[in-house]
Order: sequence, then structure tokens, then C-alpha cells
Amino acid sequence: MLIDNVYEKLRENDLCSSAYEFSTNYLGKSRSYYSVLKARQLEPSISAIVEPVDNSV
Repeated sequence: MLIDNVYEKLRENDLCSSAYEFSTNYLGKSRSYYSVLKARQLEPSISAIVEPVDNSV
């Protein structure tokens, strides 16, 4: 999944320290959002994809 690649790149560059942080700070969702996506093999919602873009403008 593309979101896994984003998470790994953020971790590699020390911009994110945990899945919890990624879920809340980068996706704008609850702490467990990214973990649930992975466990259920789901794609992120449109709002989770758009949230980081909105915050960077």
C-alpha cells in the first residue's frame, strides 16, 4: 500500500516516531487508524489523504 511507503519514509527521516503519531499528526485521524488499515488491509479514506495536503498549504 502507498500509505505504508509514506509511513516508512517519514520514520526513516525521523519525522514520525510511531503509528499512533502517523495516524493523528499526518492523517488527522484517531490513534488506531493506521493500525486498523493495516490489520484489515484497507486503503485510507479520502479525508485522510487530503488532510496532510490541506495542512501544508
